[in-house]
Amino acid sequence: MKIKISSYVIVVAVFAIIWLQPTMSAQRSPGDHHRYKLIDMGTFGGPHGQVNSFSIVINKHGEVAGGASTSDPAPDCAFDFPFCFYFHAFRWRNGKLTDLGTLPGGNNSFTDGINDFGAISGFSENGVIDPLTGALETKAVLWKHNVGLDLGTLGGNQSFATALNNHHQVVGWALNGIPSDNSVWGPLGTQQRAFLWQNGVMEDIGDLGGTSSASYLINDHGQISGVSFADTNPDPSSGTFPIHPFFYENGVMADMGTLGGTFAEPFGMNDLGDIAGHSLLKGDEIVRAFLWSDGILHDLGTLGGDFSTAYSVNDRREAVGWAFTKDNAIFRAVRWKNGKVLDLGTPNGAPCAAAFSINAKGQIVGSGQTCETDLLHAFLWDRGHMTDLNVFVPTELDVTLFEATFIADGGEITVAGSFPNGDVHTFLLVPCKENGKGCMEDTGKVANARNRATAPTPKTMSAIDMFQVGRKMVPGSPILRTRRLFRTRTFSSPK
Repeated sequence: MKIKISSYVIVVAVFAIIWLQPTMSAQRSPGDHHRYKLIDMGTFGGPHGQVNSFSIVINKHGEVAGGASTSDPAPDCAFDFPFCFYFHAFRWRNGKLTDLGTLPGGNNSFTDGINDFGAISGFSENGVIDPLTGALETKAVLWKHNVGLDLGTLGGNQSFATALNNHHQVVGWALNGIPSDNSVWGPLGTQQRAFLWQNGVMEDIGDLGGTSSASYLINDHGQISGVSFADTNPDPSSGTFPIHPFFYENGVMADMGTLGGTFAEPFGMNDLGDIAGHSLLKGDEIVRAFLWSDGILHDLGTLGGDFSTAYSVNDRREAVGWAFTKDNAIFRAVRWKNGKVLDLGTPNGAPCAAAFSINAKGQIVGSGQTCETDLLHAFLWDRGHMTDLNVFVPTELDVTLFEATFIADGGEITVAGSFPNGDVHTFLLVPCKENGKGCMEDTGKVANARNRATAPTPKTMSAIDMFQVGRKMVPGSPILRTRRLFRTRTFSSPK
């Protein structure tokens, strides 16, 4: 299987080539109509805007955290590939895009989440070269009132925040001062450790028996999930370190285990402590979606094929992601509920699809795709009906919405859109009243211009994860073995 590799992209899916099998969606009643206003959040003069995936990027006040390219070209193109401009963290609120800047000396920064009080977590370069890696250092950052605070490290040269909650607790990973040639995210010079930052103090929360760990998720109860080496020695069969997800609560880290393989990873967590993700099965050839609930790791299954992944779970224990059909011919966006898997269909005739986020009401967003993972049209699924989000694009605006990454409980949606010149912006879809200015109704019709084939833009960093910008995919990284199994999700303009 040919694997598309881009420097900092998380591995998320195995996809095969294939043809379309039609899916019937439930008929829509008049009460199912949606009305949305589309807002281009813009950039800082460059061509690219993006929000993180698998994070809360919209708070209850409608504020959005993300990042956008500036007008300054970046010679090394390390952060904004392939656009190659310096990239800054942003806050969007009430139509205003605020540049959160970088730490002193840095050129690039990004956000990974926002809480209901407007605090934003993320990371920034500081302009210093790490002598152990030869790369620019990144530091975990907490922005309050648009001012960034360097959260420090555990004695090493770098750190990286991945999430925060409404109690201003921040999680991520940080390096300590103990030399190490191995870590979850590749060789970083010293040991990589999962941290919890609160009340001005960064705490190493431990590991599962290995020397490396990283926190990914935290909910409002302070429960944390991430990954850790599960042993100090490599697995004899694979030669790589086993990596297990963990659940951390009240000072205790528990091994969530795997579905039989040597690797598993969490992507989403709700406020009940349920965790969605994927795991290799025994033999490390097949990946399956899981839901960890009440201390048990459940294989969520597929639509008849071998492979699946779950990205998000709400407090009703509904999880969403993608799953292959029989014979691994095509993959579809799915919802798992009460032990059953539901094929959500695809938007606008797309052959394949994946779901990325579900809110408290059970509304789901994602993307219709080619079965080789080129993203086509973003969708909203609600009460049995799938809507192509391009129905909410005004006819005078020549943009195609191709990937919806997050839906808030209030219905607001972050969605990536591509312009004919190849620029990619993040848009916000806001529910609106029938007579509101700019309010578009779901008529079920997509403008012809957005149905026609268009020339693809160059591949760029996956919207699934600037969260993983710090994951250096270098030879020998324990994560590389999954790259041989899974195709990475990158995006291009619609076909």
